[in-house]
Amino acid sequence: MEKVCVFTGHRFVPAQERARLQRRLIDTVESLYADGYRTFCAGGALGFDRMAADTVLALKQRYSDLRLLLMVPCRDQAARWRAEDRMAYERQLRDADEVRVLSEHYYDGCMRERNRCMIDLADCCVAYVTSPHSGSAQTVRMAQTRNIPVLNLA
Repeated sequence: MEKVCVFTGHRFVPAQERARLQRRLIDTVESLYADGYRTFCAGGALGFDRMAADTVLALKQRYSDLRLLLMVPCRDQAARWRAEDRMAYERQLRDADEVRVLSEHYYDGCMRERNRCMIDLADCCVAYVTSPHSGSAQTVRMAQTRNIPVLNLA
């Protein structure tokens, strides 16, 4: 049976944390790959989600059977983002192995629904959570209540 790792984390990653976090992401994905994980799922958001998805896409050059699944809460998720962020997002949508769009438009609760759908798939959760009062922290708690292992890279 295929093992799936999901990513959850904050939209803002401090500049001084990014290089260390990038190295930890690479090491973590490679370690999970060695443990049999092939599908990695991210939510398509800014910040940690983007870093994680980009890491998987980069490692596909070394591990051709890696798969990136983007679980998008709503088709118009990037409508208000800066142009450069929208371009990076569109590249990820194009390069992902699979994209699941859960709703045509944003609605209150669509991010929580995306997170629940990701946890429904998860055998493992890799997080970047520094605050207990966030959607990412809520996602980690969802994973923990289902006894899904959580690796917090923060």
